[in-house]
Amino acid sequence: AFISVSGVNFDTGFSVGSSTDFMHMEKIKQISRETVVVVDSTKFNHRAFMPLCDITYADTIITNRDIPDDYREFILKNNVNLLTD
Repeated sequence: AFISVSGVNFDTGFSVGSSTDFMHMEKIKQISRETVVVVDSTKFNHRAFMPLCDITYADTIITNRDIPDDYREFILKNNVNLLTD
């Protein structure tokens, strides 16, 4: 499944902006074999309202190339596929 998140943070992982988004994402996580997270670079180092899951839960992260280096290193070190423009 492809999901979009509102924040990516080392402490809280991926987060979303509302409890409704959280409930939908939780259901999607339960029924999906693969999780692809789509998030732009402005969402890194940002926490949204509801923590969703750890960064390593994603199989693939699609973003633009301007993500902070420490996140890029963490993602690759943890065997998460990283696709950038």
